[in-house]
Amino acid sequence: MVWVDVTLIDATLKSGQEMAAVADAVADPLAGAVALLVWEISPRLLDTAIHMGCRGCISKSSSSQELASAIRAIHGGGVFISEAFGGSAQLAGSGTQHRSGLTQRESQIITMIARGYTNAEIAKTNYLSYDTVKSYIPSVY
Repeated sequence: MVWVDVTLIDATLKSGQEMAAVADAVADPLAGAVALLVWEISPRLLDTAIHMGCRGCISKSSSSQELASAIRAIHGGGVFISEAFGGSAQLAGSGTQHRSGLTQRESQIITMIARGYTNAEIAKTNYLSYDTVKSYIPSVY
């Protein structure tokens, strides 16, 4: 398994399947931060996606520089909404905190524990030492 930093979901948002994909990606400990790449989005769906844990909504009409800036902002813990969708680009965020109050890494570790991974499997999957994994456990409980 490979853990990624940012998952971009290329979506049309014409059915409920994309929002299910957002929910699945946000719940996946290997998916990293999740962002939508869309032509258009309603304010209601954008709000839903952000409340589900999606960290960005990037317009497909974005320049390559804006796309790169968005990915860097999201990877850095921010939330990015393209100006085309009423955002002012990078929004103030909690830095590295998830809405659960855990860091991205802590959230990943606890999700893998809940799915039955051993500490050794978590360490190997995430390129961490066994002791590093053990050190995360007290901070997430």
